[in-house]
Amino acid sequence: MMISPESYYMGLKGKTSEEILADISRLRQEISALKDALRTNDFTVPDIKPSRDVRLSMAPDYFDMAKKALLEAGGEYIPTEDELRALDFNARLDGLTAIEFSVSRHFLITKTLSADFSRGKTSAKIICVTNPMYGNESRKKIGEIERERLISELKSIHMGDWDSAYNLPGILDGEDWSVTLRFSGGSEECFHGSNAYPFSFARFCGIMGYDEDEEDEY
Repeated sequence: MMISPESYYMGLKGKTSEEILADISRLRQEISALKDALRTNDFTVPDIKPSRDVRLSMAPDYFDMAKKALLEAGGEYIPTEDELRALDFNARLDGLTAIEFSVSRHFLITKTLSADFSRGKTSAKIICVTNPMYGNESRKKIGEIERERLISELKSIHMGDWDSAYNLPGILDGEDWSVTLRFSGGSEECFHGSNAYPFSFARFCGIMGYDEDEEDEY
């Protein structure tokens, strides 16, 4: 069982800045190792409980608390290039105008969930389009989401830490997925994968209302 980020923060109180920096260094190493293991499905890294994805989903929150404790202890934190890139991604999310999430299974069925906030919309319907083989398409609204809430939730799952691509070589069948975010000014950010996923992918699916066990209507 993992402690809460707040409890982790309380455990840092009273430590020197050097001791907190050492904790930050250990967190960095753990996050890197967990990301590599999940990215490659490397089972040589023990998947003890809590699981890799649970530990990795919590580690960035611990990291934020460690940085807060470091500043309070009089230390200085210098972000890495990866952290600066994640901060830039979060800043870009404030200009989000649309999001599209597609999942293709066994080359037969593609589900695409999308929400469009263009023209100043503050909320949007989440539309699911299912395309089985032979072009038989079904389209339905599966929910509605507020733009500010979506942006906040995407930041909370540390989406800025995702790699642009995740692939598990050697598998010809299975599942492909892609996420495209569009921003004001016309820029885009794209993520995709084949049988491999970022650490907070399950949480992202929950945000978008995607249920992989739901029967496809066709």
